[in-house]
Amino acid sequence: MFIKIKNIYLAVILLISGSLFSQNSDYSKIASKIQSEFPEINLTNKILIISVWSSSDVSSRDMNKEFLRTYKMYQYARLSGGLKGVVFISISSDTDKLNYEIALKKDLGDYPYSICDLKALETTSILSYINIDNSLKNLVFNSNGELITKDISTDNIFITFNKLTTR
Repeated sequence: MFIKIKNIYLAVILLISGSLFSQNSDYSKIASKIQSEFPEINLTNKILIISVWSSSDVSSRDMNKEFLRTYKMYQYARLSGGLKGVVFISISSDTDKLNYEIALKKDLGDYPYSICDLKALETTSILSYINIDNSLKNLVFNSNGELITKDISTDNIFITFNKLTTR
């Protein structure tokens, strides 16, 4: 009995440590996918913002619009640590491409860096790379692939980016 409990305890510790140290691996997978979709994007020395949204979720669409507005102000700003620039990618979890295209046009206009993860419900999706659950709405990675923050509320997007920049 004691050995079974000890094995369960060990398994839980391994799962927790694996999730804590997998961010860099997740970043590599995400960065690789982004580079294959958009080879013109240079992620070197840039902060990467990923906004996850769905055409049926109004709050995620509002957040996406606010990220884009903030991105346009900070895309060339000097960031803390001497880095320069921000890359913003929107990833839709829609499984219907038509709904995605309508919402994209309405919310982001002709913004070119948006991906529709039509396989969002499958384990091979882009969103599965970041161990996404239904509540995760955004991620911000630094240039080293480390997760800076996640789930920034719409009201705090501008404040968060002011903290990341030097003036």
